[in-house]
Amino acid sequence: MRRGSAKVTVESGSGNVFADLGLHHPEQELLKSRLTLQIYRLIRARGLKQAEARKILGIKQPHVSALMRNRSGSFSVERLTQFLTALGQDVEITVRPTRKQHGEISVVGVSPESILSVFVESHPSQSARRMGRARHLILTSWYNVSHASTDHHGKHKRPVCHSF
Repeated sequence: MRRGSAKVTVESGSGNVFADLGLHHPEQELLKSRLTLQIYRLIRARGLKQAEARKILGIKQPHVSALMRNRSGSFSVERLTQFLTALGQDVEITVRPTRKQHGEISVVGVSPESILSVFVESHPSQSARRMGRARHLILTSWYNVSHASTDHHGKHKRPVCHSF
C-alpha cells in the first residue's frame, strides 16, 4: 500500500472528551479532571514531593501519585475541592442563569503570577535559576490552557476555563 493512500476521517469534538467517548456523567468527569489538574499545578508550583503532598492532603502516597497523573479515581468533586482548600486555595461556586437550554460547568483559576507568588513565598531561599524555571513552567502551562480553547482565528470555541 502506498504511503498516504488511506483515507482518514476527521470528526470535530464537542469540547468534552468524556462526552465524545460516551462516558456516563461527562460534565462531572470533565470537572473532576479540571480540579485534578489544578491540584497537580499547585503541587508542582510549590515544588512539593509526593510525601509532602500526602501529609497536606491527608491521603496515601499512591493516591497522590494518581492525582499527579491527572487521575481523579474515586475522589468526588467535593473531596477534590477539599484538597484545593488544604493547598491554600479558596473554592467558590457560582450559580447564574444561562441563555442556553442547559448550563455548563467550568473551573476558573487564578493568574500565573498568583501561582508564582505562592511558589516564591513558600520557597524564599530558592535560586534565581529555579525561580526562572518555575516561572517558565507556570507561564507555559497558562499559555497552553488558554490557547487550547480558541480556533486558528483566535475565536473562542467554548468558554475559556483556565485550570490553575
